[in-house]
Formats: sequence, structure tokens, C-alpha cells
Amino acid sequence: MRVLIVFLVLLLSLPSFPLFAEATNEVEFNEELIALKVDYALSPNKKLEALETLILLAESNDWRHSEIRSQVYKAEILISLEQIQSAQKIVDLYLPRTKAAHLLESRARLQLVQITINTTQNKPTIDLINNIEENILLIENEKVVADLNSGLGIAFYTIRNNESALKHLENARKIYKKMGDEIGLSETLNSLANIFSDESEPDIAIQYLSEALKVMRKFGDKHGESILLYNLAQNYIAKQDFEEAQKSLASTLKLNQELDDIAGIAWTNHSLGLVFEEQNNYEKALLYYQQALVFFKDNNDKTNIINVSLGKINCLIELEQSNEANQELLVLKPIIDEYKDEYWQAPYQRLNAKLYALNNDYKAAYETQVEVTNRFNDRYKSDANNDIQELLIKFDLNKKANDNRILQQENELQELRLKQKQKESTIWRMAMAFAVLIMVLIGYLLQRILVNRNHFQEMALKDHLTGAPNRRAILEFAERQYQLSKRNRTPLTVAIIDLDFFKSINDNYGHDVGDEVLKAFSTAISSSIRSQDQFGRYGGEEWLLVLTNTPVEDVSIIFERITKNLSSIEVDSLPAGLKITFSLGAAQVDKKDTTVNKTINRADTNLYQAKESGRNKAIF
Repeated sequence: MRVLIVFLVLLLSLPSFPLFAEATNEVEFNEELIALKVDYALSPNKKLEALETLILLAESNDWRHSEIRSQVYKAEILISLEQIQSAQKIVDLYLPRTKAAHLLESRARLQLVQITINTTQNKPTIDLINNIEENILLIENEKVVADLNSGLGIAFYTIRNNESALKHLENARKIYKKMGDEIGLSETLNSLANIFSDESEPDIAIQYLSEALKVMRKFGDKHGESILLYNLAQNYIAKQDFEEAQKSLASTLKLNQELDDIAGIAWTNHSLGLVFEEQNNYEKALLYYQQALVFFKDNNDKTNIINVSLGKINCLIELEQSNEANQELLVLKPIIDEYKDEYWQAPYQRLNAKLYALNNDYKAAYETQVEVTNRFNDRYKSDANNDIQELLIKFDLNKKANDNRILQQENELQELRLKQKQKESTIWRMAMAFAVLIMVLIGYLLQRILVNRNHFQEMALKDHLTGAPNRRAILEFAERQYQLSKRNRTPLTVAIIDLDFFKSINDNYGHDVGDEVLKAFSTAISSSIRSQDQFGRYGGEEWLLVLTNTPVEDVSIIFERITKNLSSIEVDSLPAGLKITFSLGAAQVDKKDTTVNKTINRADTNLYQAKESGRNKAIF
């Protein structure tokens, strides 16, 4: 999500002033600077050009405070365009000057710029965040306080502390609402939308972003509009609505080109790569990823280098370009290793496992995947233990403080011993109640960790639409049954099923009806097979069926069962006379099949023959 930059370019909502008359004093100068900030029709690059004139004017008149404020705004625009090196030079030069000039607002804004830079380069941000939180208490201007709270919300979001992010964003929202600041409210909605995206609530995020988009268009802020459209596309991607995602990204790309926003173009190329990767168009995805990488590498944006590289490597693996994929993994490893946590290690190792599997080194693939799983488990355990230790330490410190206070009071107030004992008893009761509270909290945390872990494990193996096993799950089941079949010399049959004319259903009746057809078909298959057999969604309208201890000749029975069960299911919005049919290709594992994929490929060939010979039949 493009979330770091929006706040930095949504500044004071005040009436415009003419920009063309040269200021004769600092009051006039500041009026022109404010007018430039709220002229949303100007692109960021055009604002930079206007700022250069203002900065030269401030320098020539020795208006030091005005010069600092202009340079701060310039740094904010540069970071919004992801010109990181240029922004860093301004921070290095002017951050000390803001301290000397006691300009708390300017100092806090430059610190927000530095937080953005540090985030992209995997550098610490917490000290900067703490410093801004302290300075907010000293600022009286409500607009400035709201802006800084909004910036802090984004900063906490980037370090994955959503609780603190929500607190600061809510503070900003209240102030903006009180002031009637539509721009500030729209920025807050954008930030909240990104948090809901992280919490897997794309529908809520889309609602917030759509409201914010209306405001941006009302004020003619094309740069803000492009960012919101980009974020909308990310949520459509999360919903697997690739058509809407591509529409949003096409609009984003058009705006970025109008604004000459090369950073926005890079972000959009990254997302287009993701869209095509999700649709298994790996060649096209690879082209977009490569274009995006050029910009992020030039800017040393390590976070995005990793993000885009992971997508690129996956495309190379899917295209069976193992050498190129291996080379990219080796190049990426030093960057991954700079990160101390496990956030990037897991997807990196998963790609390693996938590459091993491509090279038929299934043992290494399995061991690597087990390592990834163990790392996840260790991380959950470590987080839980750390939480427990922190709570126990706090409890211990409170208890010791209470004990010391009691002893001191006993030494000083011997004549009030009875009263002191009563106070001690009260304190102990409070300590015990606190201990009980801590234990309840620990239990709750452990329970939430377990629920989340189980949820993620389940989500990783299920198709989100039908609830059936997904491609990964059914292929893992097929591999296990293949090994058992080889070991026990029992028959194993696999079948690939494809819904006939499914595209026509989507085109004529809509994707919602198509989704209902997929759900109905999943139900029909589930009720047609034995408990020891398994099926899963193989991709689109294709399904993979694994029949254990079953000769291929029995497939005709399964075909008839599915046909019968499917015909008994009514799908709303489909004409009563429309019959849903499917084609099936099956194959039985034989001695020549060195992997289960060989059998699946033969089944796929039979499926092709079934479709070519008229559909609605099974060939094996």
C-alpha cells in the first residue's frame, strides 16, 4: 500500500492566495507558501518548481524561519515522489536548524520524513516516533496536532503496530471532523483503510477509500487521487476482483503519466505484475516486475526491492526458469538478512522450497518448508513468552515497590503499626487481584495466538470461494497418496474435471452467478466421493480428483454420481432449462509415472480429448 506518503502532501486547508506577486515581507511570503500547499490542481513537480523561487527569495532576504518552512515542504514533496536521496539531504541540513530555531512543527515534520526514509531502508524509527509524541504535547495549533497525529498513525502502521496507529488516527480524525477539514478526514480514511486491508477486511477498506476519493476529486488533487486509486486496486486484488483492480490501476497509471510521477508508475507496475501473477500470466507479470525494480533499486528502497523481487522470483519459478530464479534468490538474500525479524524470511524460504521442487529435489523442498513452519511456530512461542515475561516483570516490580513502601512505613510509623498492617493487607489483596488479572490476560493471549495460528493454517489450504481444498492442498494429498500407492502397490486414479462453457456463464449471467455454480459443483463432487478420496480446486473452473485404491475404470461411476448430484442442485439466476455439464479426464498411476505430475498430465490430456470430442463425458 502507498500509505507513507499521503500525509506528507495533505497540508493546511486554508484559502488560496496569489502566487505571482513577489512577497515583500515574511507575512506575505508565508501566505504564498500556504496558497501553494492548498493548490491541489498543481502536480508535485510543478510545486517543486514554484518552491525553488520561494526558497531563493527567502534566502536572499535572510528570512530564516520562512526558508526552513519552505525546505520542510520541499522535503515532504520529494519523499512523496520517493526521491529519497534529495529528501535526506534536506533533513540532514535543516533538522538541526529547526531545533536551534525552536520550530517544533517543522522539526516534527522533518522527523516524519526521516521515518519514511528509515522505513524504506530498514533503519530504526522508534526514537523519532517517541520524540514526535513528546513534542505534540507542546504544540497548541489544532491543525498541526491533527497532522502530526495522522503522520504518527502512518508511522506506527509501517512498523506493524496497528493498535498505536489506530489511536493516533482516531485523535486526528476527531480534530479534523471538529474543524470541518475534508482533506484531513480523507487522508485519515485512507490510512484507516490500509489498516483494515491488513486485517483482511477489503470491503470496509474499499468503502473508506471511495469516500476519500470523492474528496480528492472535489479538490482536484490528482496526486492524492492516484494514490487512492492505487490502494483501491490493492483491495480489489485481495478480493480476487482482477477486472476492477486493472481498471483502477489503468486510471492510476494514466494519472501518474500526466503528473510525471515515476514513483507512482513504479508502484503501479508492481501492482500490475501482482494482478497478472495472480491470474497465472507469469510472462506479463515478469515484465511489470522488472520495470518496477529499476526504480526501487535506483532509490535503494529495500522494502519494495524485496516485495517486487519475491514476485519476480515466483514468476521465474512458474516459468521453469530455475537458473534465473536461483540467481535472483542469491542476490536478494543479503537484503533479506538485514531484517532482524522473520517477516521476510518465511516467503523467501517458501520460494526456495518451490525452487527445490521445480528441480525435483523434493527432500530439500520438504525440509525447507518444514523449516518455514517451525520458524512460524517458534515466532508465535517467542512472542507469547515475551508477553508473559513482560507481564511478570511488571508484576514483580509492582510487588517489590509495594513491599518497600510497606517496610519504610513500618520503620517510620511504629506507633501506627495496626493501621499499617491494615494497609498492607489491602495492598496484598490488590497485588493478588493484579496477579489474577495478569494470568487471565496471559490465558487470553495464548488462546488468541492458538486461534490465529489454526486460522492461518486452515486458510493456507482452503479455496476461499468454495471452502474446498485449494491447489496446494490437493496436490499435497495427491503426492502422499502417490507415495502410498507406489509403496503398497495399490491402484491410484487421478482425474481432472473442467466445467463446460463456464466462461459463457460468467459472460452471460455475471461472475456472482459463476461463483454460485462453482460452489454448487464443489458440493456435487463432495457428495459423490468416499471419505478416503479427496478433491480440490485446481484453478479457475478446473478441479483435481484423487481416488485412492481405485482402478481407473471406476471413474465412469464417479462421473455419473457427480452428474446426478449436480443436476439436483438449483442455482439461482440460471434459467431452469440450462443444464450444467462437465468434462473429465482420468489416468491411473502406472510404473512409468516417476512422479504424480506425470499421471496428472496424462489425465489432463484425456480431459482435452473429452472436450474436443463434444464435452459432457469422461475419457480415461
